[in-house]
Amino acid sequence: MRIILATADRDLRLAIELLMSDEPGLKVVGVASETEGLIALVKSSSPDLVLLDLDLAGRPVDEVLSEMKSFKCGARFVALGKYPGLKAYAVKSGADVYVTKGDPPETILAAVQEIQTQ
Repeated sequence: MRIILATADRDLRLAIELLMSDEPGLKVVGVASETEGLIALVKSSSPDLVLLDLDLAGRPVDEVLSEMKSFKCGARFVALGKYPGLKAYAVKSGADVYVTKGDPPETILAAVQEIQTQ
């Protein structure tokens, strides 16, 4: 599964990259730290999955998700947010799964694996 990681949080990015590197079949193929770079990366690389930090700099996440879904590249989206209360917003905006950034790394991995098996 080809994954794009979209977060400006260096520690979060490094932790997720490390987590994914140990999993067979998962490969981080790009990293974006703001929305315009993310959109360009999704257009150019057609990932299977985008891990998207809701705090990403740039345009509102709901606009960005809508635009990326219009590409019809088949990518799925896992939204990463600070609070459990953001789940409804993330899903309404187009995320397939929502994970709280404070959850254990295994929770993020489980969300990715769930999408991988669908």
